[in-house]
Amino acid sequence: MVTTMDHPALIEVTNRFGKKKTKPIEVNRYNKSMSGVDRLDQTICFYSSPRKTIRWYKKVLFHIMDTTVWNSFYIYKNFVKKDKKYEYVTYREELIRKLIGLKEEKGKDLIRNSNKNDSRRYVLQTESQLHENIERSKVETQDNFSQPNSGNHGHWPTRMMPSANYKKKYAFLTCKQCSKQKVRRDTSYFCKGCNNSPALCPSCFEDWHKDL
Repeated sequence: MVTTMDHPALIEVTNRFGKKKTKPIEVNRYNKSMSGVDRLDQTICFYSSPRKTIRWYKKVLFHIMDTTVWNSFYIYKNFVKKDKKYEYVTYREELIRKLIGLKEEKGKDLIRNSNKNDSRRYVLQTESQLHENIERSKVETQDNFSQPNSGNHGHWPTRMMPSANYKKKYAFLTCKQCSKQKVRRDTSYFCKGCNNSPALCPSCFEDWHKDL
């Protein structure tokens, strides 16, 4: 920071958390003298809408929109809400929900209700449901592939053990059967009896072995 008001010097200041820091005297003076415009620019930069674009007028448009939202937040907070703890980011989220007509639902609820046939639905299963499906798949797999004359004897879903430096309990790879359907899904199971030991979801295990 360039200034002719103060001689170059460092002073010790205490922040709002009680920690002492050393700052240039001109920086400390600027922080104390920050007014509405400075605060506006500071807050807007935290939640800025503009993105990289060749069209300069798009940046101007988004900046004007951010400034308008901040001005409306200031008026709402001081004259309607009258709550000092009410944050700008909360106001933005509520404003966006009102503008697009979004109900008070969580993201996972929106995904669950939007398309129940979507390939991502497995993510929405609770831990107990996931374990229940895995155990059911194990029983079905044993019934279908444990017969000596079926040609699939020795094909079992087996957990992949992680390497020494792996932090998770099991290792994960992309399911081969899901990849055929152009769906990416990670699984911790593989077939011990197949060549190359392909990674397979418990629900895909039977489909993979139909041609064996």
